[in-house]
Amino acid sequence: MIQQLKMSLAMKNEWIKEGDGFIIVYSITSEDSFQQVSKFRDLVVKIKDKTRIPIYINLYMYARVLTGSKCDLTEARQVSIERGSELAKEWDCAFYESSAKEKINVEIIFQECIREIRRICKNEIEKSQKIETICCNIL
Repeated sequence: MIQQLKMSLAMKNEWIKEGDGFIIVYSITSEDSFQQVSKFRDLVVKIKDKTRIPIYINLYMYARVLTGSKCDLTEARQVSIERGSELAKEWDCAFYESSAKEKINVEIIFQECIREIRRICKNEIEKSQKIETICCNIL
């Protein structure tokens, strides 16, 4: 069991290291899940900051989307839309509430993450091309 847990943690770290985009999800019906997203986001930042150089302040080189799931269960809501939105602003990322059951915003969340990944990749390509063109030839 311990060996499986170690392997699971190692795999999660590797997935984070290799990932270009993250959809971080909590349930609007669970205060605890809302608290846990910060721990997961901190793990992503910790791992990505070690693997992506340079890291710019407030300019992440990987996409993030914060999602409050189960928005169809309004009567059981424990986390307000405002709290989710405020956290997304703090993290400088997109925010959506969704419901897989009612098919609310599910596709949009993935599309947003992909758009952000493409934007970041385009910026990285443009930066590398600028670096390559800044040179001098000595004859």
